[in-house]
Amino acid sequence: MRLPVLSAAFVIGVLIGLGSGVDPWAVALFLLAGAFLVPLAVSLRWRILPVLAVPFLFAGMLRASIDDADAARSLDQFHGRRDLVVEGVVTGDPSSAGRATSLRLAAERVRAGGEGADWVEANGDVLVLVSETTDIARTREKPFFRYGDRLALTGTLTPPQQFDESDYPAFLERQRIGTVMTFPHPALLDEGEGAAFYRGLYSIRHRLSASLGRAVPEPQASFTQAVLLGIRDNLPDELVVDFRRSGTSHLLAISGLHVGVLLGISLSISAAAVGRRRQLYLIGPLIVIAGYTLIAGAPPSAIRAAIMGVAYLGALAVGRPRSVLPSLALAASVMVAAEPRLLSDVSFQLSFAAMTGIALLSTSLAERATAILSLTPDREGVGPALSRLLIEAMAVTISATAATLPLVAFHFQQVSLVGLPSTLLTMPALPFALVTGAVAGTIGLAAGWAAAPFGWLAWAASAYITGVASAVGSIPGALVETGRLAPFLVWAYYAVLASVVFRRQIRRQAIKSWSLIRAWEQAWADRSRSVPWPLVALTFATAWLLWTFEATLPAGELRVVFADVGQGDMTIITTPRGHRIVVDGGPSPAKAAQAASSVLPFWARSIDLEQLIFRNL
Repeated sequence: MRLPVLSAAFVIGVLIGLGSGVDPWAVALFLLAGAFLVPLAVSLRWRILPVLAVPFLFAGMLRASIDDADAARSLDQFHGRRDLVVEGVVTGDPSSAGRATSLRLAAERVRAGGEGADWVEANGDVLVLVSETTDIARTREKPFFRYGDRLALTGTLTPPQQFDESDYPAFLERQRIGTVMTFPHPALLDEGEGAAFYRGLYSIRHRLSASLGRAVPEPQASFTQAVLLGIRDNLPDELVVDFRRSGTSHLLAISGLHVGVLLGISLSISAAAVGRRRQLYLIGPLIVIAGYTLIAGAPPSAIRAAIMGVAYLGALAVGRPRSVLPSLALAASVMVAAEPRLLSDVSFQLSFAAMTGIALLSTSLAERATAILSLTPDREGVGPALSRLLIEAMAVTISATAATLPLVAFHFQQVSLVGLPSTLLTMPALPFALVTGAVAGTIGLAAGWAAAPFGWLAWAASAYITGVASAVGSIPGALVETGRLAPFLVWAYYAVLASVVFRRQIRRQAIKSWSLIRAWEQAWADRSRSVPWPLVALTFATAWLLWTFEATLPAGELRVVFADVGQGDMTIITTPRGHRIVVDGGPSPAKAAQAASSVLPFWARSIDLEQLIFRNL
């Protein structure tokens, strides 16, 4: 369990670093001091794992402190300026919303002031909502706006606005977007830019979507497009409400929960079909998650879930089921190291929670259920095999749902009381709907008449799923509003769940606790003088001074503090550039110095300007 502990230390360090915003040099010195502790622990025969976690903690803080947090605010200087022209390239696959298209534009240059004005280089992403009734829509077939289009947008750049209780600006900032542009006038300058791989991938997705629309009736075609391709443009609003009320909204999203459940079910089907010999049964699930990720357009949420799924399969491939959790921890820490702000992303949290729940709970749940029903592996026949397959699929669904329940309640502030039975009823039909939908869409690209039988099968599976969601979602009281759930309750839920899963390990660790304390006492008594204690202490002290210095630097804002000095109020002003001004220090220099010392940094020993105010007594 060393890897999960070290990964957890790194992630905790990232969280601390994102919240503190300290000098990277100070954190680097702390990391160096923490590295010195490792040979110290070896020489003193300490438990190496707790000591080794210290440098990983500071490594996470260092990674967070050098994160480019200002990337989302690179276009702030242009906010509010009218008739601004922004030129850039469309990234990602634009999505349609009614008579408008939402797209992400990587801005490259900006011009303000008319045709004769100079272009200014820009570097930042803009979320654009553009009308589909423009000149571009009249000259192109759908999709009107595509990945790789070079556009010139004339309009106004604004910061994202707050909607209801959802922190929409923070949501966009996590995606490195701090600017929006609503209904500008677009001009198509060029097309076909960007990576050829993504251009081809998005083209195939839209062609498959059109093929599914011809082979499968509505609204089942929209459902199949959503779960197979991640295209939700045509989903009816009432169907979305039914899925939300029935607690099966995860079926409509390409998320970690979706990929995790699909992986678990495909793993059970593959193991039942080819057996567990020579690990050949892992090839099928690997193809499933890789193909599903690509055909869904490879969005970041699906890529992250696929990485965790591959880590899960890799642990099974080496024949070490217990290494599943370390593999997931390693995958999560690597993704956080690449993008620290990923920790606050909902899809990442759901991906990790779902895969962890499947890894820790599904096997034990399936084994207990098969033992209760006496469905041991030695019982042959189609009936017992199908029963075991169904039990494993239900165990996967229950595990993923239990692991993600508090996150769903925390982020979406609502919980469906019928979510678990709805998921158990619909999930077995999902692989069938995906496979038949993929076959129908693929064949329909060449011959629509040949795709019709598979379209009927996809319609049957999709109609069953949407019918269950509509029926269960219509039950009174199916959806409960939880309100703003306290983070403490989320952590308490996971603490209780972890204590149930790891109860044996916790019991063994409690027995060893006393001996561990005595070992530390003995190691301290026998500590070696060869360890560079002065160097460790000097490094920590230097880092602490740098940290304190960084924390007391002016934050680029005007700061005004009023202090009571006996007769009136003393005013201490710190300008954005760090200049210090004192107004009306009062009759007592000692009190004035004491008040200033409590406000100014410890290293500030001078005042730039002192102004005395005389009052008429």
